[in-house]
Amino acid sequence: MSKKSRGVNGKQKGASFERKVCKDLSFWLSGGEHPDLLWRSAMSGGRSRVLAKQGVTASNQLGDLSSINRLGEPLTNNFIVECKFYKDLDLHKIITGGKSKLTEFWKQLWFDCKENEKFPMLIAKQNFMPVIVCLDDYGKNILFNVTTNRTNKQKLKTTVYVPRCPEMNIYHYDDLLKCNPKALPHV
Repeated sequence: MSKKSRGVNGKQKGASFERKVCKDLSFWLSGGEHPDLLWRSAMSGGRSRVLAKQGVTASNQLGDLSSINRLGEPLTNNFIVECKFYKDLDLHKIITGGKSKLTEFWKQLWFDCKENEKFPMLIAKQNFMPVIVCLDDYGKNILFNVTTNRTNKQKLKTTVYVPRCPEMNIYHYDDLLKCNPKALPHV
């Protein structure tokens, strides 16, 4: 049986998810006006790693998303955004204390952010589950500050703190898109 007949190609699924997130976040940052403020980074962020080995810093190529318009810079100047769409992220292992793909992705992103003086934003989807966003305490406080940022005092759909991971807080992606992006600091 050929690979194509077995189902969706994982790279295609991931690339499609990254394009959707770029469009969602572009609309979010622009108040629904622009779908194209962000786009996929070269080699899904891999270009920055290749250049780093050569001693060159490519801070605008960190993570999976890059700003291609100055209106997207408040996000990409503050956060390294990674997108993951997997058949199984082992979400159940977060509850049982085991290693999960999600926590392993988070730990790598958190380390990359510390090295580059940015904050982590991991947007992830597991098959048949809603999209989630993982933020550290800084991202949580800026984007989900109930007293200054939430409209109509809406409650967050999902809030999970993962104690075995450095500052990992999990939220429903839709809640992120309801936040006021003007809360992002301008660097």
